[in-house]
Amino acid sequence: MYSDDEDSVSSNSEEQQPSASRDADCLPSTDSSNQKITEGELHDLIRDLELPKNKAELLASRLQQWNLLHHSVKVTAFRTRKQEFEQFFKTVGYSTYCKDIGGLMDAKHMRHSPEQWLLFIDASKTSLKAVLSHHGNKLPSIPLAYAPSTKETYTAITNILVEVDYKEYQWEFCGDFNVIAILLGLQARYTK
Repeated sequence: MYSDDEDSVSSNSEEQQPSASRDADCLPSTDSSNQKITEGELHDLIRDLELPKNKAELLASRLQQWNLLHHSVKVTAFRTRKQEFEQFFKTVGYSTYCKDIGGLMDAKHMRHSPEQWLLFIDASKTSLKAVLSHHGNKLPSIPLAYAPSTKETYTAITNILVEVDYKEYQWEFCGDFNVIAILLGLQARYTK
């Protein structure tokens, strides 16, 4: 009787073993060269996770420590990654504006056709922001202006439009009702 119980335990444990371990197609690859994360993939991962600079560098450092990064990836790149785009922006007072939209698009390897982009201006209690949003959201948004501690006024919005050279590009415009009302010179009505 004891031996029967022992046999049933061993057969149960065999049944619980996943069949994938015996399947040749599911065996892990022993070639680690195709599993290395490239710099572009790492940047995409960090962007998707919305990691700040210090967390991005920590993640990259750990991945390098575990030998998961391609040999060409530089962990310290996250300290200086914004420098390549700084040349396209200017700061006036506390506000920052894109001064060379064509150059910024070229640097991001994107084609700038104004008819394919929407100018989106949004305000919060603490800032005013402007971005270009691609029709259909097939491309990432492009930051154009950031004005911290700026209220949603006709003057502030007009300054953004002048600084980003709206007259030249004539993008379609979108925004919340208050921004559109301000631009059209309408008196905004507040509703619940």
